[in-house]
Amino acid sequence: MIKYLSKKYLHPSRMQAYLEQYKYIDDGDNVLEIGNAGGVFQAMASKIADYKSADIDKKSNPNFFLDLSSINDEEKNKIGKFDKVFCCEVLEHIPFNKLNSSLVNLFDFSDNLVIVSIPDNRKYMKLSFNLFSLSFEKIITIPFTGGPVNENNHEEHYF
Repeated sequence: MIKYLSKKYLHPSRMQAYLEQYKYIDDGDNVLEIGNAGGVFQAMASKIADYKSADIDKKSNPNFFLDLSSINDEEKNKIGKFDKVFCCEVLEHIPFNKLNSSLVNLFDFSDNLVIVSIPDNRKYMKLSFNLFSLSFEKIITIPFTGGPVNENNHEEHYF
């Protein structure tokens, strides 16, 4: 879990992503986070909402231990429904052949709102120019050139 609390992992754009998620929580909401990655979002959400987490990794101390791709209806009923469900930076870790069942199961946890995000793996360059009171900033996106991701070269990310 230390990796998820390192400065390298918690760079400003990732912290911005946590703030974007937090915007969707209202006081008193019943919230489920799938994959709690170090507890940063939990620390924020649990201050204003009834927060629960679910994860496949028992080391993250989730309220519910589950494999999103293979959870059955009985297990889903035990966990229950939530006002808002967050599944951020998780789905890319699920094999392609299990993605459909994972999405179906994910949306069974809420009749209200499900927030999903996956990382942007495009490479980019940021150019900045500042001279006196003139400034210029441009982000240039470079198309992904790494070839298709498959079961032999995915490391821990499938897309």
